[in-house]
Amino acid sequence: HHKQALQFAVRAQDKQAEALALANLSLMGRSQGDHATAKVCIERNLELSTALNDEEASCDAYEQLGLISSNKQEWATASEFLLQALDLSAKQGNFHKSNSIRCKLGFINGTLRMDSHLRTVAKLMGAKPERKRRKSVGGVGQ
Repeated sequence: HHKQALQFAVRAQDKQAEALALANLSLMGRSQGDHATAKVCIERNLELSTALNDEEASCDAYEQLGLISSNKQEWATASEFLLQALDLSAKQGNFHKSNSIRCKLGFINGTLRMDSHLRTVAKLMGAKPERKRRKSVGGVGQ
């Protein structure tokens, strides 16, 4: 039904409805593990939301892009997107959303620093550091 909603919105030239349909398609793609579709849809949603000056929708789009990047273990990219979402949520005065995003950022930033920490610990213990990154269970926001 989300694809049909998108088709109708495009035909009607309703940018707000198009953005909403794209956000829903992105969420559906992410829940099914189709990160490529999820990313394309939410990037277009972000373009539309920005053009419509819809800061709440833009914030949600940045957060979704961060979660998609997290699921793909692209931690630095995830952190950048979530920082943009945090900035927008703070500007809106949405403290609940800001706190939620801060928690996700904490997880991601901890993961970013984990490799360096493990190398330091291994060096102190006289062991060779593990070169291959371990996969985390799930990702942020699953």
